Amino acid sequence: MSLRRLQPVRTLAVACAVGLLIAFAVAVPARAALPLQMGELADPAATAGDDFGQVVAIDGSTAIVGAPALDSAASSPTGAAYIYTGSGSNWARQATLTSGSASDGFGAAVALSGDTVVVGAYQTDVTVGAVLHHAQGAVYVYTRSGTGWTLQQKLTANNGAAAEWFGYSVAIDGDTLVVGVPLRTVSGHLTQGTICVFTRTGTTWTQQAEMTAADGGQDDQLGWSVAMSGNTVLAGAIHHTIAGHLDQGAAYVFTGSGASWSQQGELTQNDGASSDNFGTGVALSGDTALVGAGRHAVAGNASQGAAYVFTRSGSTWSQQVQELTATDGVAQDYFGWSLTLSGDTALISAAGRTSMQGVAYIFRRSGSTFSQVGSALAASDGVAGDQFGVGVALSGQAALDGAPYRSVGGNAAQGVVYAIRPPTIAPSVSGHGAIGPSSPQTLNWGDTPTFTFTPDPHYHVAAVAVDGNPVSMTAANAYAFPPVSADHAISVSFAIDTFTITPSVSGGHGSISPSSAQTVDYGDTPTFTFSPDPGYFTAAVAVDGSPVSMTGANAFTFPAVTVGHQLTVSFAAKSKPVLGRPACPKRTKHGKRFVVHGSFSPRLPAGLAHIAVREYRHAGHAWKLVRAYTASVVTSKNLCTYAATLKLSREGTYRFTASLAATLQSFASVSAPSRTTRVS
Repeated sequence: MSLRRLQPVRTLAVACAVGLLIAFAVAVPARAALPLQMGELADPAATAGDDFGQVVAIDGSTAIVGAPALDSAASSPTGAAYIYTGSGSNWARQATLTSGSASDGFGAAVALSGDTVVVGAYQTDVTVGAVLHHAQGAVYVYTRSGTGWTLQQKLTANNGAAAEWFGYSVAIDGDTLVVGVPLRTVSGHLTQGTICVFTRTGTTWTQQAEMTAADGGQDDQLGWSVAMSGNTVLAGAIHHTIAGHLDQGAAYVFTGSGASWSQQGELTQNDGASSDNFGTGVALSGDTALVGAGRHAVAGNASQGAAYVFTRSGSTWSQQVQELTATDGVAQDYFGWSLTLSGDTALISAAGRTSMQGVAYIFRRSGSTFSQVGSALAASDGVAGDQFGVGVALSGQAALDGAPYRSVGGNAAQGVVYAIRPPTIAPSVSGHGAIGPSSPQTLNWGDTPTFTFTPDPHYHVAAVAVDGNPVSMTAANAYAFPPVSADHAISVSFAIDTFTITPSVSGGHGSISPSSAQTVDYGDTPTFTFSPDPGYFTAAVAVDGSPVSMTGANAFTFPAVTVGHQLTVSFAAKSKPVLGRPACPKRTKHGKRFVVHGSFSPRLPAGLAHIAVREYRHAGHAWKLVRAYTASVVTSKNLCTYAATLKLSREGTYRFTASLAATLQSFASVSAPSRTTRVS
């Protein structure tokens, strides 16, 4: 059950709900776009003072929003409650509920369980006999059949009296309903407050019990807030005095069934102080209770607010060591004024933040510890005085936040409700690999999902980004999000594997190109070229220390690269063979053809088997070479002979010179000594 306007006073006036002690005059800006994670439920009546969203409740795919019209300037304002169906941030109105009476506060309290909704109208006038009980209060129960809702029963207290505010808070679980009556007089104690229990048999509701606090006193206001889970009821008494601490507050646990109910425990904070108003918000889920103290001072910050966790073992309730506060809390936040709990997830408002613009926080329990998830939730179009979070509801991972005092279209306090869906993470990949999971993921509040990356063969993860901002992987080929509270996009890109080839020259006398370390892609076939200095040749090429043959003239091309390599080249000076003097030509039988013979003893490198004589020259002119004979090593002294057939133009005296053109890089081209001879 959510509180009305902030800052309760100790003794409440009968004619109005709790008053806001601070007034604001604010200009209403143009409505900004809402985050994708938020949807907006608008007041169907679109009327100033409707207070739409003062209270909200949700159960699965059904939600109810109260609009009690407590701030209406109309002479006879009529409150309402609106039923919605949907999920996430998308909801559609299914029904509008009203009491048909004016100024009764209808819609100031709402509760929902399956196909049953409960609406409190705590200012309802009730006639008992001939006596009119002003603001005694009433509760309306509606049920759904298909998509239609009908009134099942109007409930009032068995022994009600004027100004009790029956229905100021309500809670329901199945066929059991509890109603808070915070201004009920008990044994002469004004506004001590009580809790009434009703059960349903068939379609009829009957009051079974009325519960009071064992140590209740005047002005405690038990029933200011109520929550229910199974056969357990939790009720706040925000003005209860403890050890002389006025208005410190307490919360009471009751258990039972049917007509038999009893107090199981009294919950108080271990650091309580006067005016904490412990019990402003209460929530119950199984054996866990969450209680807000909206005016608790934190680290000297007045009314910053805190929430307290209690757990039950058997029939004993114990406060957990942890005290929940906002990580960025400030004075006048009223954190914990309204709160709700669903399993291990809590939604806690701080409706006083930023001149009562308001924010809310998600907390998630891991083990026995609740931790704040992300930063505060806020409406992007919010302004001072909206009181975002005065009404909060949570079912599973769907959340509603009411801002009942939001001005809309010039209508002050018309109100809006924000539907906040659970966070979603959208993954994407730019090719050459995969991300898992690959489809958008809807998460629970505070989840820490991990995405894994699988590169294609010979590719690797190049970059990971969250919402467009680069992040580092948290593990090999993986990224784990911190606790998630908002939508995110995660993208991964892959790049082909690369390797480094490092070239070097051993001993100098030449160069290699490219000369610096080269980064090459997997499967590339890079080529390196070698340039010997004049008089030198490429003597040896090695890859990773192992000799290799050049794949072209003064060049080496790698086969497809799969690892990094070292490429080394060395150069050596060229050898100059010594040619013998040509022999006298010998005329043949075929015209002017002559055979020239010569010999030489070359300095040959190991393995060289032959050298070719390329030309004979006379007076600087080359004669036509009819046939060349290949010189060959014929003796152990490395003596080579050569012969060539030349065609001369005429008889006469000639000077013959044999010229050897090197056929290997290791030899320089040389000329043999000349010989003069007569050809006739």
